[in-house]
Amino acid sequence: MNLWNFAACPVCKTLAPRPRILCHLCREGLWRHREPFRREEDGFAVHSLFAWRDGGPQAFDWLLRSLKSQEHPAYWSEFASWMVPLSNARLPRPFCLVPVPSRRPHALGFARGVAQWTGMEIVQNLELPATRRWQKGLSRQERQRVQFQSSGALCTQYKAVLIIDDVVTTGATLRAAYHALGRPRNCEAWCLMDRRPCGGSKPLL
Repeated sequence: MNLWNFAACPVCKTLAPRPRILCHLCREGLWRHREPFRREEDGFAVHSLFAWRDGGPQAFDWLLRSLKSQEHPAYWSEFASWMVPLSNARLPRPFCLVPVPSRRPHALGFARGVAQWTGMEIVQNLELPATRRWQKGLSRQERQRVQFQSSGALCTQYKAVLIIDDVVTTGATLRAAYHALGRPRNCEAWCLMDRRPCGGSKPLL
């Protein structure tokens, strides 16, 4: 058996034959757990592929632990291929993809997956101030005060903006990105998972 023809499933870690990303059982299980979720924020809509619930599938925890802080282009491309037809996005083209923050591997990986399936351009122009630590371990109140600074060209040459993140917990990150981008008239956000129904529970990671 040539191990180069196999890759570890990001959920259960068993070997799956390439080009399959998820093993058969995990792919079927996650496909059944899809719960396309839409929330309206102040000025934009947030679409998620999965909706987290307390006591929900353990596969969600395993999946996010595998993908967090990892770009894994092939994994993110798989989930982007599920997200694109289910999001019901009605953004005018051309729109740009803005990962938040711009250089975090998981957000950038997901943005690159979406770019592969939509043909849209990625704009990396949102960063946390150098003195600001990232979200992990912050309280709900501290998350609400997060702010981004623009580090590059704005998205004014595009007709719309699509903000990309992996997990939405309180919505503070997405709202901060939306404000830093100047509250674009045509804007949506896409996330792999919406965790706000249990945002008051223990940290995910």
